[in-house]
Amino acid sequence: MTLGFGSPALNLLLQLKLRGAVRRQWRRMRTPKGFVLTLIGTAAFVLWIGYLSFSFHGEELTPLAPMAAELRTRAFAGMLVVFSLSNALSNRGLFLPKAEIERLFSAPVSRADLVRYRLLSNGLRSLLGGLVLGLYGARRMPGPVWAFLGILLAMQTLPVVNQCVAIALAGLGPKTALRLKRVGSFLLMAFLLLLGCVAYALVSGRTMAELPLVGAWLAPSFPPGADPFAHPLLELATWPLAPWARMIRAETLGAFLPWFLGCLAVHVLLVELCARVPIDFRELSLSTSVRVAARVARLRRGGGVAATRASASAALWRIPWFFGRGPLGAIAWRKCAGMARKAKGAFWLALIALA
Repeated sequence: MTLGFGSPALNLLLQLKLRGAVRRQWRRMRTPKGFVLTLIGTAAFVLWIGYLSFSFHGEELTPLAPMAAELRTRAFAGMLVVFSLSNALSNRGLFLPKAEIERLFSAPVSRADLVRYRLLSNGLRSLLGGLVLGLYGARRMPGPVWAFLGILLAMQTLPVVNQCVAIALAGLGPKTALRLKRVGSFLLMAFLLLLGCVAYALVSGRTMAELPLVGAWLAPSFPPGADPFAHPLLELATWPLAPWARMIRAETLGAFLPWFLGCLAVHVLLVELCARVPIDFRELSLSTSVRVAARVARLRRGGGVAATRASASAALWRIPWFFGRGPLGAIAWRKCAGMARKAKGAFWLALIALA
């Protein structure tokens, strides 16, 4: 075993999986349907990347001031972190696909190598998202090149933090983990509410004191004409993300390099900490793998809300018959019941996207 690279057998497995994915995509392209769908998808992706990278309307985007760029970067990064941690609270342990988890757990490889293998897989999956987010986020930053590199590093660090939390929760009892999950859900809602108030104040041109319902609570000790993203509560909530924000908003190489090297060192330290922490996650990983595989099977079979099971409390909810008790009303009632009992996460995500 070599430090930082893991087991050669697991690296070979990852290479074979990538080669198999490319071969599978190539077989699809050799059919008329697969070729047309691949061509349409590639064209849409190229146009999307071009739209994110360049302005089609001819106007030149004005770069943000360094402090404004840092505050907005911290707020957006905080939203990504809380969403990522909410997923870690739901899937404790080390997730591995059902097709390979039993063989990997019985293979003569160390626990640290398994964690490094999973982290490398997650990093490759988040690479595309980092490229897209980097191209989009670098447009308004004082130094676009440094912002792109910083966003790429931050998007590689995020799945490592997610995996660290998931493995750490595997060492706790189920009741403690459930309490932490509820606390995490509350903090997620509170952070999104605060961020929504800040965004609403910025778009509407109102001060924090003029916001409905929460204005009197957010306004004390905050100047009326100040940047809403500089609110003390938001700065306190995103304080751990300041190094990454300062790396992304750097204007010159001299300002970028120290923060980049520091964040890179934190990334490597988190990888090794995640790989070496002595927590036995095998039992939880097996149950998580079975649960995710069952959900994927339900998604392929029914799709939509059929991929999620209702909780015991949600199954007892009484859903009103909004559209009567006729045939159409029964169909509408069934769909409303499925969304209310099973698709709470998708419902909240849709509200956030609309906002």
